[in-house]
Amino acid sequence: MPNPDLKYAIQDALLNFERQPLAEAAGVLLNTLGYRSDKTLRVSPNTAEGFQTMFDPHKQLKADARLDEWKSVDLLFQITGEEVGAALRGQESLFVNKEADTALIQSCLFFAVELKGAAYSRKDLAGITHAVNKLFPMPVMLVFKHGNAVSLAIIARRTSRRDASRDVLEKVTLIKDIACASPHRAHIEILFDLSAQELWRAYRFTNFSELQHAWEKTLDTSELNNKFFREYRRIFEEAEAVIPATLNWSGERKRLYTQRFFNRLLFIVFLERKGWLKFNGRRDYLRALFEDYVKNDPEKRREANFHRKRLNNLFFMGLNHPSGDKRQEAAYRPILGLIGDIPFLNGGLFDEEEDDRDGPLFPDPIIATILNELVYRFVASASRNSCARSGSSLPSPRAAIRWRVRGRWGRRSSHGV
Repeated sequence: MPNPDLKYAIQDALLNFERQPLAEAAGVLLNTLGYRSDKTLRVSPNTAEGFQTMFDPHKQLKADARLDEWKSVDLLFQITGEEVGAALRGQESLFVNKEADTALIQSCLFFAVELKGAAYSRKDLAGITHAVNKLFPMPVMLVFKHGNAVSLAIIARRTSRRDASRDVLEKVTLIKDIACASPHRAHIEILFDLSAQELWRAYRFTNFSELQHAWEKTLDTSELNNKFFREYRRIFEEAEAVIPATLNWSGERKRLYTQRFFNRLLFIVFLERKGWLKFNGRRDYLRALFEDYVKNDPEKRREANFHRKRLNNLFFMGLNHPSGDKRQEAAYRPILGLIGDIPFLNGGLFDEEEDDRDGPLFPDPIIATILNELVYRFVASASRNSCARSGSSLPSPRAAIRWRVRGRWGRRSSHGV
């Protein structure tokens, strides 16, 4: 059974990056995930120059390593098959020799690198990861700290088809921009999925090679996409099922009504990702809107009205309006208080249709599920590169809309976007 307490422990471990030196905080996080070893080497001094002296004496690292951006670097530990076996038995490391062996191929090195800047692109972090991995015969996982965020980088390796004595570096996978003080739920979920106990539950690995395969499988973009689409279908069907039977709507009409609602929310996520929507200064717009509603709307305990009071005002009085843009009019100010800072889109997906006027309201619990289990678990996190291979990502909101409209489990409709 999954251990829900581990998710809280992961969140607590991330807080350590705010108050402890990077090497200590990174060690605590990895230990929380079930990865520990006494086998290590001290990088002295723990700077880019010290790292090069120990591991790159021939100065192979080039500009993509961005050495001038390194504030500190530490070798945390080395995991091998022996640690894997110890972890599975719930024991401590079985090593007698406590010094890392950088020639041991069936292993993984964990480094922590603190960068001077606050924000780095996926290309920047992937470039550093790729450059560092060229120096070693085994995979190197990097824990980056930059500003108030942490990113983890893992690279896939395989044996060369032309020369079995050589490894080929493949794409870098990033768990990027984890906010230490208030981590996104998607980041907690991904770290949880990468924990040793969860990987063993899913894959029953018995050695280091199988553990590495489990990492790659868990972080494979197609696997994440499949997980997203499974959740999308489950939540979509839950939402469709709450439409009252007393309306005597056909199955097709229910699907189109639900589909249009989901499409609108996903498009709002797209706008949110672009930074075009803000509520009380927050860019996680839909979450901020829902939290304000829960806190301040007195009607919330009597009937489901977030859909009616906030979303319908957003859809048909804000993003669109039959009489044009009303945002500068004094009479519009109470609406702005309900929906925040938004653009005027004028039509399209936010045209009010007959069923929008007379149709059912989705209850608050359904909307909370959409936001918590779908939007802020998968879709919104894609903009933050929460877990993406270099050059690819989780489904974008537009991709999710296309997928639903074309009907992964139903026929395409002309009423979609």
